[in-house]
Amino acid sequence: ALVQTGGAQGPVVLFDVTPIAQGPVSITLPAGAVTDVGQNLSNPSNELKFTYDSLAPDAFTVAFDQDPINQSNVDQVSFTFADAEPGTDYSYEITSDGGSGSFTGSGADLLPATDKLTVGSVSALADGSLTLSVTLTDSAGNETEASTTVELDRQRPDPTLSFATLTPGGTTNADLVRVNFSYDLPVPTIASTDFDVQNGSIQKFSYESGS
Repeated sequence: ALVQTGGAQGPVVLFDVTPIAQGPVSITLPAGAVTDVGQNLSNPSNELKFTYDSLAPDAFTVAFDQDPINQSNVDQVSFTFADAEPGTDYSYEITSDGGSGSFTGSGADLLPATDKLTVGSVSALADGSLTLSVTLTDSAGNETEASTTVELDRQRPDPTLSFATLTPGGTTNADLVRVNFSYDLPVPTIASTDFDVQNGSIQKFSYESGS
């Protein structure tokens, strides 16, 4: 659209420019393009420039550096980008499906493409599946998003030892004393060498994982 209005120093012209392609756009009025009432040819105008960028930042991924997050690392959480566009601004949010609340953060000029960001403690979040949602924004305001999940589990298993037939603290003349071992939570693996036995040795060790 082009609009011309009168003014004390001459006409004021307003118009819109639609970029044709990505990249630099310039606007000028060449010398001699207009003539005043005295038939004088105009000087060249100043040059206006801007860059047209409607492309979203490159696709990227993020991953927690701790997997899973547990009692030992819940205060030292971080995540790392892969294939992120350098120079973009970032914002992130971490939520848990185990309860309300979130952690948020933001920053400018991400560099390099594999930048690592330290979140710190997420101990205020409830145990459950954590979702990290990240948005990258370029200088033109275009956005690209990525997300990932990790499990937050700080519940420590409670082990229990018991005799199969002997009373704890009792006396026996048996050469083998059967011991039962149980956890209140599933434990991926345990070996006979994990146990501390004084004045005895472990025999016939067997293990079945919980569910």
